[in-house]
Amino acid sequence: MNLQKTNDFLGCLIKDRSRDEATSSETEIRDFLSIISPRSSGHKLIRIGKAGDGSYLLPNDLEGVVACYSPGVNNFKDFEDCLVNRYGIECHMCDASSDAESFRTPMIHGKQTFRKLWLDVTEASDSISLGSWIDETTSNDKGDLILQIDIEGAEYRNFLNTDDSVLAKFRIMVIEFHGLDKISDSEVRAQVILPVFRKLNTIFQVVHAHPNNYDGKFKVQGSQIYLSRFPELTLHRRDRISSPFNNGSGSTLIPHPLDITNMRSKPPVFLDRRLLYSGRSWRSKVKILNDWSYCLAGVVARIVRHCVRGRRSS
Repeated sequence: MNLQKTNDFLGCLIKDRSRDEATSSETEIRDFLSIISPRSSGHKLIRIGKAGDGSYLLPNDLEGVVACYSPGVNNFKDFEDCLVNRYGIECHMCDASSDAESFRTPMIHGKQTFRKLWLDVTEASDSISLGSWIDETTSNDKGDLILQIDIEGAEYRNFLNTDDSVLAKFRIMVIEFHGLDKISDSEVRAQVILPVFRKLNTIFQVVHAHPNNYDGKFKVQGSQIYLSRFPELTLHRRDRISSPFNNGSGSTLIPHPLDITNMRSKPPVFLDRRLLYSGRSWRSKVKILNDWSYCLAGVVARIVRHCVRGRRSS
């Protein structure tokens, strides 16, 4: 009996492949980098949410969207409040670690719902699948949906086990991916990360990428490219993509002037220029200078405060 060694990556089963099953790491890495390289969808990007973490850039293509699904809300819902108040889009949230009474802003009656459940593919009593959640909450099946998901790595098993017909209900997705530094692990890459990105790529196109600077960046194996360990990617369904949006210079607006640094106390991280399909626009270059200036000003301010406190205590 030939037993395969198994492992686990964020809840996804990993099996050792034979050499015959293994494919070229160079090809896999190139495929992955191509998928995550953002392209314009023909729609300007707008920011949804307040100035801070939990604010995201979406294509301005919200007419006809009837609901947003947000698993992993962590007791604040600025993004969902903005969708309701500005666009009239109802929002459904779930998070087993949160409570509706603990939200920083009150629930909006008739427009927001919350379930104390994990988004997961198991049949456990404390979880719900994406398909079941939609079936239980969406009364209007003629409109499109938005998915805003930040569930600490559980996104992989959810996407792998969710039918394409369910994913295609979403016009826009905003996903924070976790553990991308494991792209260098051949088994994790081939069995989890690449299958997820290839699956999403058949339905959606990445239109914006914002590196979360919480945990810095890493160098992608076999390349000179650096990536955030927690990138926030905005995906737009391919049937909604029109002719590429021309910003006047033919250059890429990444970082976008509306992007917000997640952790102001840490150095900013920007998408590697080698992942851009054109040069950075002058507005993006100004954005980089502004973010670094803000970061350095914060460092100086902390040093000054430390020196002042030291003098007072001496």
